[in-house]
Amino acid sequence: MRSLYAVLGLMLLWAPLTAAELSLADAERTLKEEKENPHALFSLSFYFEQAGRPFSALRAIERAIELKSDIPGFHARQGQLLAQRRRLKEAAAAYGRAAEMDPKAKAFRAAQARAHAQAGQLQEAVAAWRRLLDGTTDRQEVLDAAEQIALLAYRQQSPAHAEAAWKTALDKLALWKDRLQASDRLAQAMLAQREPERAFAFWRGLLETQADWDVRAALIERMQQTAQAAAPETQARLLAETAARWETLANDTDHGTLKQRATRSAAEILLRTGQAERAAALLKAVVFSADWDANFQTAQLLSRTLAQLDDDAARKAFWIEFLSKTATPLKLQAGKRYPLKVEFFQGGGPSTLKLLWSSPSQKKEPIATAHLFSSVDAQAGDGLKAAYFKDVNLGSPWFERIDPKLDFQWTEAAGPEPGKPGLNFSARWTGFVEPKHTETYTFYTVSDDGVRVWLDGRKIIDRWTHHGPTEDSSTDFQRLYAVYRQLAACAARPEDRIALWQSVVGDYSDQVEARQELAEALASARRFSEAVGEYEALLQIQRQGLNYQWQMSQDHWQRMIELCGDAGQPERAVKLMLERFGEADNHWQICQWFHTLQARCGESTAVKAAIDVARVGGMRQAGAAEYLCNAGRPEIARPLFQDLAARENLDRNLRHFALERLTNMARSGPERIEIAQRRLNLGGEYWEKSQAFQQLAQCLGQEGRIEEALQIVRQADQYRQHNLSAGPQVLQAIAPGVLQGNRVGPGLRTPDGQEKAEAAFVAFFKEFCSRGDYPHGLEQLACVLSELHARRGDYDGAVLLLKTLVGIMELPRLHLQAASLLERKGDTDGAMGAHFDYFAAMGKARTAELQRNPPFLQNRGILHLDGACAQFLQRAKKTDEFLRRVVQRLEKLGGLEREGTADAALGLCRQLALPEKTLELVDRLDQWGHKPRLYTLEKQWAEAAIRMKNASSRADAQMRDQLLAQAEQWKKTLERNPEDYQAAINASKAYRLLGRHQDAKPYLERARAIAPHDPVILDLLAREFMLDKDYASTV
Repeated sequence: MRSLYAVLGLMLLWAPLTAAELSLADAERTLKEEKENPHALFSLSFYFEQAGRPFSALRAIERAIELKSDIPGFHARQGQLLAQRRRLKEAAAAYGRAAEMDPKAKAFRAAQARAHAQAGQLQEAVAAWRRLLDGTTDRQEVLDAAEQIALLAYRQQSPAHAEAAWKTALDKLALWKDRLQASDRLAQAMLAQREPERAFAFWRGLLETQADWDVRAALIERMQQTAQAAAPETQARLLAETAARWETLANDTDHGTLKQRATRSAAEILLRTGQAERAAALLKAVVFSADWDANFQTAQLLSRTLAQLDDDAARKAFWIEFLSKTATPLKLQAGKRYPLKVEFFQGGGPSTLKLLWSSPSQKKEPIATAHLFSSVDAQAGDGLKAAYFKDVNLGSPWFERIDPKLDFQWTEAAGPEPGKPGLNFSARWTGFVEPKHTETYTFYTVSDDGVRVWLDGRKIIDRWTHHGPTEDSSTDFQRLYAVYRQLAACAARPEDRIALWQSVVGDYSDQVEARQELAEALASARRFSEAVGEYEALLQIQRQGLNYQWQMSQDHWQRMIELCGDAGQPERAVKLMLERFGEADNHWQICQWFHTLQARCGESTAVKAAIDVARVGGMRQAGAAEYLCNAGRPEIARPLFQDLAARENLDRNLRHFALERLTNMARSGPERIEIAQRRLNLGGEYWEKSQAFQQLAQCLGQEGRIEEALQIVRQADQYRQHNLSAGPQVLQAIAPGVLQGNRVGPGLRTPDGQEKAEAAFVAFFKEFCSRGDYPHGLEQLACVLSELHARRGDYDGAVLLLKTLVGIMELPRLHLQAASLLERKGDTDGAMGAHFDYFAAMGKARTAELQRNPPFLQNRGILHLDGACAQFLQRAKKTDEFLRRVVQRLEKLGGLEREGTADAALGLCRQLALPEKTLELVDRLDQWGHKPRLYTLEKQWAEAAIRMKNASSRADAQMRDQLLAQAEQWKKTLERNPEDYQAAINASKAYRLLGRHQDAKPYLERARAIAPHDPVILDLLAREFMLDKDYASTV
């Protein structure tokens, strides 16, 4: 359906005037004077619309219609403009006139229908869509019209009209996809009328006209859905008919998968209606008629049916039959030679081909030459005949030979022919294989790229694709496994499940899943010891697999320990940990073994097991020691960690771990330092050594050995990676450990010791204070050392130390610490001076930043000061005095020095919530010629905050300012465009919200004069009348 905009766009191309050819004055003059050219007026309607003059646009098209009323596009354009003004009924009438004039333009009728619907004229909208539906044969128009009629019908609670629309649509549609869509909607309308039987009959009638199997299946599915929606007294009859239809459909095809699909659907209905025996009979007849996946799906439904009949014996017998018919293990006779063919292609890059086999009596291994024969009458095993080809399609012969076995690793440079490259070739091996035992065999290939294997004429492996090294087997055990699990579910007793899985393991001894199922079956029968034995065999199979990693076994290890605990055999768990779990490479995982054993056998047993396992050393010793530590046995864990740390041939990461634990377990400070030093001497990667530096520095700080700790920082400073030094982090590790509650280390307990520590720190401060990453750590340690003076009551000594450091390099936090100490001493004036020094230091730091980074000048943000300064000023009531000193300092400064200090002052005023002081300060700065963007923003903040303070509440003040600004803005908009009645409405609303009703009325009257018929304006006038009436009644 061509859209209305497309139709009007084509007409606009014909119009002689465009917006580019006219000024607004020309357009207004043309609107008044044009009396002969309706197309010019039609064009003007678009011009005025784009210029924001909707009512002039409407007058232009009305004038065009007066001049020539028989052009449908003019009426459609009028409808479009009326719809934009929400004059929907008039718009619908205009669209209707256009549609009557040009019945072929379906867009006009559709626009009329939409306008009626938006105006709430649902009956008229339905009639318009109905006329469109009756007058078209276009499939999309038919579907759209029917859909719209249905939607409107449901809004009117009239599904019968929806049904009629879709019935008409169904008669007009030819494509099956469209007809099915219409049929679905038609049946839905019948169901909405609570007539499922009629809907069912509709589907039945449609079904009888169809011959295609898939189409009939789709229709019967809908019959089934409809039947399920019927009342109980009707549902059974309809479902029975549906089931019969499915049975008929099943009988009408010989395709196994389709037959099964229909039969399963019939059986599902029969099961639901209590006819399980009939369902079972239907399913048994088709269960083996398709591929394996479809057969298994049908078999599952049959099994569920037999379970509903409480016939466990039949269910078990069926699964045995299913297994025998769909799974044929390779049972070979010893000494008999079976024809064997292998094909392979190499598609580029390194290539691999291996042929292996296994049986219950032999492990998985390559097939040896002794079991391969190039001919059936060969006296001894000599291998297989090999034919190599120069392409990947076994087409262009290359050379032939006898290969003693299939175990190859080729590269592009060294292929199957010595001295020649091997790239994009293929090969075929033929001969015979002779098994050693009479039992079930499984054949395997490891290939890169494609491989195919035939045994005794039967293809047993097929992976003819490009792939990396991949293992394939002759047994698709995952399918068999699904059947065996069904059989296991039929077993009533644990012994029966055990016997089943033992049989499976006997045939497929190399399958991990089978072993695990047997183990769990044994565990469910409380035969825990045997279950552990099966898990041991499982681990052996898992280790032989391709790409084995120890993480694959860790869940099995955990389960085996649980079973040993359940069996009351902790000594067996220990033996497994010692002999079978050697690949474990995670001390946390090993620690969990002992926690599991503790949960099953008690703590003392787990502790004994940990001691026994620790004797083997390595990772298991680490895990055991970790458990003992967690179990509250540090006296046992400590020598284990010590032993690990002392073993030079042990993995370095493990030794680091042991030394870290020993550091945490140390009985004294000197011992802790000695162990931390050993860890540092051990070396390692950057991260390990950095951690060791930090730990040693922390231990020295805890003992008060500041001079030695600082020497460690110097060493760490020399240790770098990618120009990154470990020193700053090591320095920051010292301070947190110096003060331990009320305790300090021995090195700081005497005045002499403290004096030496301070002397060492001052020297270090001089050396490192100018290094960019060190100031934070220096501030931390300086504050801690000054706090030691304060705790002894020596506030003067504390302040003197800080002043000495400030004399070397001014760090703002040192002033802040001095201020805090002086306030605690009771020296308020001294504290005031220290806070001012802190403020000045922050200003200097800001100045330095502005000098280093010129782009930062104009885009900088507010400077944040430590809240302690503002809090002190409020507590001491020194704010005014402090700010006077700030202004005096600013008067003495200039340039960037003044701006840096001013930034600090503005940040302080923000923290103190003093907008008046901010405004005064910004005005002074403006007079001095400082006008960065930050000061403008701060002035705006201050002015806004002051306005809020003067208002009755911040919210009211903000709202009032916003409404006044909005009203002024709408007034200006109305002045620019006198036809913008929405601006007049908005100005009226803004004044009314301000409570200025007299100011609001003129703007509402102005809007009424512009658009007297607009529904929005009429609604506002009605509300205004009611408000005035209510107001008058209260006066």
